Amino acid sequence: MLSPGWKGWVVGNVSIELTCVWQPAAMTPAEQRIYDLLTALSEAALGLASSAVFLARPSDGAEYGLKYMNDVLNMTRHVEALAVAVLRHSGVSWDALASYRGISRQSLHRRLAQRVDAVTDLSQKYPDMHVDRAYQEIAILKRVIERLDQNLEAELEKAAPEWRRRVHKPGWWWQVEAE
Repeated sequence: MLSPGWKGWVVGNVSIELTCVWQPAAMTPAEQRIYDLLTALSEAALGLASSAVFLARPSDGAEYGLKYMNDVLNMTRHVEALAVAVLRHSGVSWDALASYRGISRQSLHRRLAQRVDAVTDLSQKYPDMHVDRAYQEIAILKRVIERLDQNLEAELEKAAPEWRRRVHKPGWWWQVEAE
């Protein structure tokens, strides 16, 4: 089965260089909009996942959280807006979304409508970039998860005493932020 590779198609372990840009089968404008939204959502969700997996690293995950938690939270809101955009362009009403969440339609619409419009517009501009970035995020996730899978317990054993030693280093967290 053919699957998109980094710079071409991959058939098993054999890479075939691209001689043209892959285009999905002819789509209606509405289908193209959803396709572009889905590529942006894939990129954003994989970016969020790769950022979140860094928090699981025993040696520096908490430092990562200290430095980048606001970025991770913003990424979460971006993923939420893209997911809602896909649902909205697939025919799900604001009422149905709000009912599912157990909040009022007005509250949900007020909080998300402008972001949904903005991410929809942005997703239409660079769909190929979203696909490329999604593959980059997959590669990052694979490496970090593989490292965690091989070394998690050993890293936990080494990290616990180190984190405890930091209690005796006043202001260590400000030094982390400055690095």
